[in-house]
Amino acid sequence: MAEPQRISAICRHVAGAVKVLSRSLIPSLRPTAERCLSVTGLAFAAARHTTKRLANAGILRARIGIPHFFSILGILRAPLCVSIISYIVLSLPAQTHEIYLIHARSVQEMWLQTALGAASLLVLCVLIGHICFELIHKSSTERRTMRSFAACALPPLIAILPLLGMAHGMQAAVTGATTPIAQHSLETFRVLSSEKGLKETVDRLQEFLTNRKNPIAMKLKTDPESVAQLGIALRKLMPLELSEATETIGRLHVRIYAAIAVCLMISLAIFASFWIRQAKTIASTRGVITRRRPRWALYFAYCFLVGVFAAQSLNAGRQLSFDFTAISRNFGPVFLLNVWLIFLLFFCSLLTRAQARHKVPFLSVLAVSAVVASLLNLNDNHAVRFIDVADPNGNKHAAPYRPRPQLGPSFIAWLNSRPPEHVQKFNNRPYPVYVVAAQGGGIYAANLSGLFLARLYDRCPAIRHHLFAISAVSGGSVGAGFLAGLLNQPDVLPPNDSCQLGTGQAEPVKGPIERKMERLLQTDFLSPAIAGLLFPDFLQRLIPYPIDSFDRARAFEAAVEQAWTSVVGTSPNPLREPFMEHWKANGSGPMLMLNTTVVETGRQLAISPVELSAVGWSSRVGSFHSVYRIPETRDLPLSTAMGLSARFPLIMPAGLVNTPFGTNRLVDGGYFENSGVETAMDMVGQLRESLCTSAETAECVEKTTAPGVKPRLFRFHIFVLTDYDYFLGLRPRRDADGINELLSPLRAMLNARDARGQLAVTRIPDSIVQHNIVLSHRIYGLPLGWWISHDLQGIISAQIGDPATCAYFQDNGKLEETIDSVQNLETGIELMNAERTGRKLLPPRFVDTIASILPRMAGGHCAMHEALHDDLAAPLNPR
Repeated sequence: MAEPQRISAICRHVAGAVKVLSRSLIPSLRPTAERCLSVTGLAFAAARHTTKRLANAGILRARIGIPHFFSILGILRAPLCVSIISYIVLSLPAQTHEIYLIHARSVQEMWLQTALGAASLLVLCVLIGHICFELIHKSSTERRTMRSFAACALPPLIAILPLLGMAHGMQAAVTGATTPIAQHSLETFRVLSSEKGLKETVDRLQEFLTNRKNPIAMKLKTDPESVAQLGIALRKLMPLELSEATETIGRLHVRIYAAIAVCLMISLAIFASFWIRQAKTIASTRGVITRRRPRWALYFAYCFLVGVFAAQSLNAGRQLSFDFTAISRNFGPVFLLNVWLIFLLFFCSLLTRAQARHKVPFLSVLAVSAVVASLLNLNDNHAVRFIDVADPNGNKHAAPYRPRPQLGPSFIAWLNSRPPEHVQKFNNRPYPVYVVAAQGGGIYAANLSGLFLARLYDRCPAIRHHLFAISAVSGGSVGAGFLAGLLNQPDVLPPNDSCQLGTGQAEPVKGPIERKMERLLQTDFLSPAIAGLLFPDFLQRLIPYPIDSFDRARAFEAAVEQAWTSVVGTSPNPLREPFMEHWKANGSGPMLMLNTTVVETGRQLAISPVELSAVGWSSRVGSFHSVYRIPETRDLPLSTAMGLSARFPLIMPAGLVNTPFGTNRLVDGGYFENSGVETAMDMVGQLRESLCTSAETAECVEKTTAPGVKPRLFRFHIFVLTDYDYFLGLRPRRDADGINELLSPLRAMLNARDARGQLAVTRIPDSIVQHNIVLSHRIYGLPLGWWISHDLQGIISAQIGDPATCAYFQDNGKLEETIDSVQNLETGIELMNAERTGRKLLPPRFVDTIASILPRMAGGHCAMHEALHDDLAAPLNPR
């Protein structure tokens, strides 16, 4: 029986079965069931009618059985895999969503990247369809197979998958950018828009709550003065970047959904054109795979791009007249991904066709060869970059390893180099010593650490005499490294030791260090790394010999160094200088302790200018230069140390270190502990153990052996820069649904990584003064990647605390009163909206909004600024 007749017979039998089934049901269920089954019967009748029309038109003439379907699917396995990869990459990652938002916000400035990305995606879709038809034609000997339903439907479906993936990704970007809390806060934003609106809302709430005898009605203050003060307080707590974030996303809806509509229309056009072409004509016998000129053009283009993107490594450690990383940044990550998928599609389809002709599994042979080369470490090109350093003793030959300075003596040398007139102010009180723990998290963590520290040095230059070290992880290391480079510039800090952190003294104007830091961290670090990953480093997996210039980590380091050249422009570039040069005991910058994780042992390792393991102290953290016995004539560049701490897969590879004891590989420090607190506590514990008479008390009394010498007093503080939202409690931050058999171990590893850092934050002992600077993920979605928009950077900047805001809340009672008023206002709004819409009222702990989160965050920030003001700027009266 011909296939159309078979489908028609099946539809007829199903329609008959519907009638029989409806008669045999229980009488009480018969009306509902008959309606449901009648719809099913109509659907099968429509399918039967459509099948007849397709058969009469000559479109459906061959078998469409399952074996035939899978045979066509096997022929198209290469373009199908490429389409699925493109769909996943263009729709799921949070960094991809942020890229879409960046393009939507800056269409005019980034028109070239947008046009290249759209054009390359269109070429990819069309090429997938053409290659599908070509593979079917070359693999099929029967004309009827080429006319089959599977051969007609599968190529256009596979061709439009990338476009559908982009449409899905843009939709997820625009809906996921505003968190549920931000969406829930829309009513509060409207209330805050004007004093009149706030007054009307308060009066309406008062009437609503009084009628229902709700106790909140007694707490609401409705007099004009109290309402006006509440509006001022809320607007100070809620910077424009936060209050306008949801509105900004709302304005982007038009652009995003217009782009989605264009993607869907183009998908429909591509599907229709390929369907008509395959239904009415036979595919061309000569195409991209079979024609010699297109093949050689693609060969040349691929080799050219590999060479250009491998040349990015030339900018790492060298000051060249041409910036090769600018090429990938101008192309953009979307274009780079699409072009790589085009080449992947071409080569895989070429090998698939050759496999069918010669009966040799070329793809399998290549895959096995790559696996064998990786197993034997024949193509590991990720060796950590070292540079030669002049021997401090003038020895021209390679100097043997000499132990680095110990932590305790280095601290004493740093303390003794502080200006005597500044130290004398603390003769009768403990000298404050600050250590910063900067957590990891890609570009958002880099902004958290970089902007906070830059603002701190701009507002309080005296901090240079008290901030001793920064323990940083991953993205936090990038921000800390930029800060170290900026502070080593001449005249970057004023000569006076002012500190404008007190009430009424702080100015909301951004300082020079913060402005430069913003521009540095707005650089696109993602495109150079993606270009190195997809082109030279991907080709390296097939070459059984390591080529250092193909390493994508060096492309990232080059991007970091070139960002400095573009923004600051000083020579020599401090990021190209040896790591040991970033800190001097008599300098203004803090010591960097950049954390990594050793793959072979799972232990934490810190890249530090001092030796961390003191005699008699069981340190959990080793020092990179001491553990690997790096001679004095060799060192890491600062950019390499920053990148080595931020090697989280798959964008960044594990760094290979050849040591006298063998080879080790280093990955992101967040694998062991993502907060940086463990290293900070370990360092402070060592200092207290070796310098203080008692390690248990808050005040550290210096051990002294000289008679008649008055011991000095210290007090250690740790500033924790974290996204650990301790108001969130045990509620999960990551969704645990979907593909649990495969993804549950990965989710557990990522969540354990975060949880270990969160536990470290809570375990800081009472003898160390702790201040938390919290960056909340509940206000706005923060991507884990290496590119961020200016708007999102402003949202991060608004959360790290500003002394100008704290000046308004100099009275703690005013801050507490504001928090209570906000909670009462939002609870009343929630009750009124719940009754109006008829939805169930959630428990209070599940209805947090931005306006209720920010006052609590401001409380911690203002406490830190107040402590700094008391330590560094307040008049110091003798006891």
